[in-house]
Amino acid sequence: TVRKRIRSKDVFMLGEHISETQYGIESHTHTLLTSIVSLFFKLRMHHIARLATLCFQCVSVRQKVTKAVLLGNHNVL
Repeated sequence: TVRKRIRSKDVFMLGEHISETQYGIESHTHTLLTSIVSLFFKLRMHHIARLATLCFQCVSVRQKVTKAVLLGNHNVL
């Protein structure tokens, strides 16, 4: 997973800040990473769903237009 890959890296470049604080930085970094990964995943899923919807709509519109052209009925759409 993403968290396992970047667990030991200083993602937010907080090197000095980490040495200055005793408590809370690990959970804060974990919370930030969790929020960022969750937001990225949510945005990516919406993007994929939108592309799939567009793909389905293109087929549907194409079928309707083909039917309208073949039947001479311009009110199909």
